[in-house]
Amino acid sequence: GTVVARIVEMGFDEAAAIVAVREGNNSDEAALLKLTAQGSPRGEDGVDEMSLAMLLSMGFQEGPSRRALQASGGDLEGAVMTLSMNPDGPPEGEVPQAAETPADAPMPDAPAGDSQELQAKLAALL
Repeated sequence: GTVVARIVEMGFDEAAAIVAVREGNNSDEAALLKLTAQGSPRGEDGVDEMSLAMLLSMGFQEGPSRRALQASGGDLEGAVMTLSMNPDGPPEGEVPQAAETPADAPMPDAPAGDSQELQAKLAALL
């Protein structure tokens, strides 16, 4: 499809997508950057549709991706980590918990397996 159609499929308003694509010289990336600077659309469940689209483009399923984004408070990297450890995502209705780890605590080691590849894909998208 066209650049505008792909952006509209992600949940953006068609008129805004047309303007962003025109101003971004028909570049998907430039248009998306412009639109996300204005704020990503949110689904009825409060999930950022751009973050969801990124997870879907990485091959994750929609339901688990939505739950992972909700559980991570909208943090895309946190959602990727959750899904890389459990592709089925967090259980239905799991409420995000505030982090109990001190801010200066060392980060845990990344899980083995495909998570390195997923982190590389995430970095490439951002």
